[in-house]
Amino acid sequence: MEEKKKIITVLIFINVILLCCIGVQIAAAVRDSADSVAASVSSMLEREVKLRDSVDGVYTLETEAPAPLEGRVIFQAADDRGLRTNYAGQVFRKLADAYFSEGEISWEQTEAWSLPAWQLTVRYPAWEGQSLEEFCGYLGEFAEFCMESEVFLRDGHVVNEFPAIDIQMEGNAAVNEFRYSIYGYPGYTREDFERELYEFLYLHSPETLEARIEQEHQEWMEESRSHIEENMASYLEMEPDAACKLENGREYRMLVTDYVMGDCFYILLGVEADGASAFLLNPDPFNQEMGYVQWMVFIDETLGFACLSEDAGESGDLYRTTDGGKSFEMTEWPRVEGFMEDGTVIYPFDFAEKLDEEGERLYLLVNQGATKSYQNQNGVSPKALFVSDDQGEIWSFVREIS
Repeated sequence: MEEKKKIITVLIFINVILLCCIGVQIAAAVRDSADSVAASVSSMLEREVKLRDSVDGVYTLETEAPAPLEGRVIFQAADDRGLRTNYAGQVFRKLADAYFSEGEISWEQTEAWSLPAWQLTVRYPAWEGQSLEEFCGYLGEFAEFCMESEVFLRDGHVVNEFPAIDIQMEGNAAVNEFRYSIYGYPGYTREDFERELYEFLYLHSPETLEARIEQEHQEWMEESRSHIEENMASYLEMEPDAACKLENGREYRMLVTDYVMGDCFYILLGVEADGASAFLLNPDPFNQEMGYVQWMVFIDETLGFACLSEDAGESGDLYRTTDGGKSFEMTEWPRVEGFMEDGTVIYPFDFAEKLDEEGERLYLLVNQGATKSYQNQNGVSPKALFVSDDQGEIWSFVREIS
């Protein structure tokens, strides 16, 4: 029995030694693999590289930062699908951090080829009062700074593509991605970089976009006007969603011409007193807004109002015209506070329900939306009364009406 125990002890000891040897061999193999990757990266970048660590096939390395930078650059590499690194991206990040001031840029971490990457966003204007030309010159100087690095140009030859830059323009919620190719003709020049950047930003500037949208809207208005006038007889037979007859017998009609997701698009038609002839007043009275016309009233031939409801009846906006319906503008009333049972402050009056004229004054009754979430101390959902002494341009709160 004692002999058997000795044999088992010896076998266990031998297995432990074998496992240790295997572990040492595996560690050596891993280390050899990591060292091999570091050597390959060093050869590819033509610079001395030091291995820092390796996790799940991703190798973290470091090297001396290339001119004009100082210090060290830490980057990653992988070789599971061919040797690749994010060295150029990391150098670009250090270049940008060295060039730009705090608050002018931001970084978003992403991923490229299973390696960490960062996307640069530059804010325009970089400082208050900076013109578009100055901004392009500022980024042109940055591009020149980057091109001093061998990461992009080496011995006059392109080594890496210049990274895309996201540009956040003031007044424009969208972020626009600018890409500059240094491979095409004539290759990189600062002048060419600044020219392409200026053209790109000009096309995406809020002023240019607004002008383009307005131009397209005007072109559409002209096309719509021509179509309506050519088919006036058909429109004359349509049932209006809202109508208002003037003292001279002329009638103004809001007609639906299109539906989108339950909302309507309108035109404003004028019909002569004889009821047989009509004319187009406005092919887009609500300035491209859609909804449902609740009512329309004209105080005289030039001053008129209409309510356009949206959000399934939760709000009803007030539109005003002073040129007989040729143009409308949204007009607002003061927000009036309401208090919920728990003390929460809300602004419940958001649906223009009715407009009346009394002498030189106009009165506007404003209801709550369809849910009518606000109730007063008597448990009643009140409405709000407003008054205007300047033909509806400015409204003042009068009182709540139960």
